[in-house]
Amino acid sequence: MNNKFVKRALALAMVLLICFTTITGCGGNSSDAEADGSFTTITFWGATTQYDVDQYSEIVESYNNGQGKIDKVYVQYSPKGSDYSSNLTGVLSGKLAPTVCMIYDKYFKMYAAAGLLADLNPYVSDESTYTNDEDGNQNFDLSDLYDVNVYRYRYDSENNTSGADDSSLYALPNGCNPAMIYYNVDYFEAEGINIISVAEEDLDAYNSENGTSYMPHGYAEYTVDASPAEGLTTSTNLNGKTVVKVFNNRIAMNWTELVCLSRYFTPEYNSNASSYSSNLKYGFLSEWWFPYGWSVGGDCIQWDEDAGQYVFSLGDDKDNYLVTKDTTINGTAYSAGDVVSYNDAKKVTASDDSVYTLPSTLDAFTEFCKLYQSTSGKGEMKGYAISPDPTKISGGNETYFTSGNCALVMLSYSSTNTVKSNTSYDWDYAPAWQYREYEGGDVDGELSGSEGTMKVIGETYNGVVYTGALKEVNGTVVVGAKSSSSLNYSIAVAEQATEEEKEAAWKFIQYLAGEPGQSILATADNYVPNGISLCNSDTFLNSTLGQTKNLRAVVDASSYNTIMDQSYLENQAWINYWADILNTDVRGGSMSLTDFFSTVTDRVNSDLSGYTVRMIRR
Repeated sequence: MNNKFVKRALALAMVLLICFTTITGCGGNSSDAEADGSFTTITFWGATTQYDVDQYSEIVESYNNGQGKIDKVYVQYSPKGSDYSSNLTGVLSGKLAPTVCMIYDKYFKMYAAAGLLADLNPYVSDESTYTNDEDGNQNFDLSDLYDVNVYRYRYDSENNTSGADDSSLYALPNGCNPAMIYYNVDYFEAEGINIISVAEEDLDAYNSENGTSYMPHGYAEYTVDASPAEGLTTSTNLNGKTVVKVFNNRIAMNWTELVCLSRYFTPEYNSNASSYSSNLKYGFLSEWWFPYGWSVGGDCIQWDEDAGQYVFSLGDDKDNYLVTKDTTINGTAYSAGDVVSYNDAKKVTASDDSVYTLPSTLDAFTEFCKLYQSTSGKGEMKGYAISPDPTKISGGNETYFTSGNCALVMLSYSSTNTVKSNTSYDWDYAPAWQYREYEGGDVDGELSGSEGTMKVIGETYNGVVYTGALKEVNGTVVVGAKSSSSLNYSIAVAEQATEEEKEAAWKFIQYLAGEPGQSILATADNYVPNGISLCNSDTFLNSTLGQTKNLRAVVDASSYNTIMDQSYLENQAWINYWADILNTDVRGGSMSLTDFFSTVTDRVNSDLSGYTVRMIRR
């Protein structure tokens, strides 16, 4: 019998068991707690998968048998399906509401706006409520969490805004699930690509210590004479020249690098690609446009001060801007390296020498759509053809990667277990792509369709040797914002719980969201654990997975990841109409972007007029 079939069948059985079974009182015998009137019993509903159900049971059992006895709290645990939090309105407003529950951030605003979650600020701001273990170590420290994973759970009920630093906190983070590039190491080696792993901020020191000359690129090609290190593999590029190909899995590729690297694994460009695997069909796959738009300051919706509502902005053709020296725009103070916000960008004047023009949101979104389009198309429909038509992918993006159909794919960190359980080849992580410019450009010719190739470092173009150095303006390198999306779980307390239950719940969730619980949860390889100290420690980075995979890139992404569009507003109904058309007609190549925006914009703006929660930060 097929082992993969057995594994999948068992996994499905576990999921069904979790979804339809409620286990009360897991994690120890409640008789001691019930006999002792000083204990407070609370209920906890955990969103679990077959990969982490054991870890949550262990956390609760460990708490009940240890810290819970110090806190005088007993937890009755009920594992639920991973997406159970989509429909909790009736539960949280009813008599049988759990004291503590896990909520996806895409549903968080719906419950916070409805007043169904308890405000944790009174506890967070009162140091006397923080708990310690038997050795006196504090179980939880909010300041040790990356703020991008905290402010998404801040909500101001009076002003109906989310994300502001001074807003109430209605949930604690429960790990982070950043989106990453997964790449096939075996394919890279077959193509003769040298792989290094050096963070951009460490590159100069690394070169000095090792006598190397690597440039700050995610992917780069060097002439043999300009090889950045001795002993590197040489291979032939798509122009038929012998070069040194280097992939750095700690630095983001720019838009050109992503396309040109992916061509090596797309048979239309490289006849050798099929020899790496008969399954290999395309170089790259992603369903998310976020790293394109976000990196230059764009987004699919923006709050329009003049209209007083959110507007659909993927088709916005106005310039975006990078700040190259400290300045104030429209009353907002910016530092060099910042990307100007949507409304402030409207106030930038042509004579302002403190900013540098970046591509528009439409430009960025067009690059995303070109990934799928045929190289024989015209105008905006002339694509790179390095990604498959999403309507023709069977089994989803994970399966497309694990079966060897593509060399690089954008997936969430929580896909790790599926990938490592279903691949027969070596693979690893790398950061999402980023807008980056280099002195002298980065393309020989024009990158359009199958035309244009990467400039090779050390080669001479128009009498000038290409160095691969980042472009600088006013001493500021021209790079966009780092970006990664995430769909994370939070830990919330029901508003209708009694004060005694809320205090008990606060004690427990410190354990769950703090180092004691997160250290256990990290072993599931499903989330990056809460805590800057923990996720950057040997406990995580040198775990069994960390010894073989690039977890440092994953942790980096967890420090700058933000919510995806599903989590922007009270619900995601405003997305469904245009996303369906984008993911079928546009990415499938039957509808142009011009027709797309003329078809959907008025409808989406009408839908957006009914939403009231305003994001202060994404």
